[in-house]
Amino acid sequence: MLTVLGIGLLRTILASGHPTAIIPPPRPSTAAQAAGAWLLLRSFANGCTAMTGVEAVSTGSTAFREPRVKIARRTLSFIIGVLALLLAGIAWTCRAYEVSATRPDQSGYQTVLSLITTAVVGRNWFYYLTIVSILMVLVLQANTAFTGFPNVCRAIAQDGYLPYSFTSRGRRLVYSHGIFLLAFLSAALLIAFRGVTDRLIPLFAVGAFLAFTLSQAGMVAHWKRAGGVHARHSMLINGVGAIATAITVVIVIASKFVEGAWITLIAIPGILFLMRAVRRHYDRARHELASPYPLLTAKLHSPIVVVPIEGWNKITQKALRFALTLSSEIIAFQVSTSDEPHDLEKRWGTLVESPARETGLPVPTLKVLRSPYRAVIHPTVNYIHMLEREHPDREIAVVIPQLVEKHWYEYFLHRRRGELLAALLVLEDEPRINIINVPWHLQA
Repeated sequence: MLTVLGIGLLRTILASGHPTAIIPPPRPSTAAQAAGAWLLLRSFANGCTAMTGVEAVSTGSTAFREPRVKIARRTLSFIIGVLALLLAGIAWTCRAYEVSATRPDQSGYQTVLSLITTAVVGRNWFYYLTIVSILMVLVLQANTAFTGFPNVCRAIAQDGYLPYSFTSRGRRLVYSHGIFLLAFLSAALLIAFRGVTDRLIPLFAVGAFLAFTLSQAGMVAHWKRAGGVHARHSMLINGVGAIATAITVVIVIASKFVEGAWITLIAIPGILFLMRAVRRHYDRARHELASPYPLLTAKLHSPIVVVPIEGWNKITQKALRFALTLSSEIIAFQVSTSDEPHDLEKRWGTLVESPARETGLPVPTLKVLRSPYRAVIHPTVNYIHMLEREHPDREIAVVIPQLVEKHWYEYFLHRRRGELLAALLVLEDEPRINIINVPWHLQA
């Protein structure tokens, strides 16, 4: 882009200040408003967004080698110099070649950089090289968000204002939950605004400069508490910065209100409300789960084990074998419908009772409930609650056989009664009912 601006400057000098565009840009429409203070404020609001991003040097200063402060200052000065040069060059070239911005929703829309490049060098291989280089820079710029946003989420989650899952690294040693959230929100915004990124500028500007205002105000509070030789000087600098960025926020909101800035006035309080709700939940959970007492060993009784079964098979056998290790009182509960065979009662003595007696193990009893209306889940839940009422001093352990398919698409081929029963029991919020899943993994 600097090369394009240099060529444009050279052509302007050779043309005595009146260059001819190789491909003339579209003629600007007649101004619909007077060039007054309001237009100046709108231009200022748009230009402020071009200045954001330089703060990445300070946030990423830990990546520099020593002396970090000196290198960071040089880097920041270089970035500001390049940014000022580009802004001045683009503004001057637009004036010299009569390039003006077009509406993004117009047919044949081009960005200002594309119009400048076509006016200066035409639409040849160098044009595409310039556009591709700009695209690569934008891709790298977008990547910075995926680097910084997960770290911000991690810091907020560590204070309890976001789910703790945001503090966990994935297998690639990155904070995956923050990356997934950012990708989802970015896609949602692009879809909502139909891919016109110009409409996102008000949201970005308000959020960025509001963050700058809060950070500068926080530094003022820091220097006030910390004190020191240079505290007053630092407070003055940060105070001026807070006031300047706060004024910028007000200008952006006022000038871009109908263009989308109003969304931030709803979104920011909404996000703060959600964060406070997350923090209140964690505080309540921490208060309820905290236990200053040692392990209580009094009044311990073995549980009553209930094994819901559908018939006799390997998964039923595995669940019963596991139940025999938990308690001496085991109840195998079957809901029999008109669509299923009723022969398990006749075979129970041979299949279960005799082997258990021969080995000196507790003998599981079989309870069969007839269900003429073919309901299975709710009769099972009702029976478990009946046991809970009959034994108020005992825990109820529900051992649920669970079939685990080898392939995900096979999940839909089997009845999920076990998972549904477990979900209903969890939602019942009964502290004396304990759920144990016994899986059987299909190999076929």
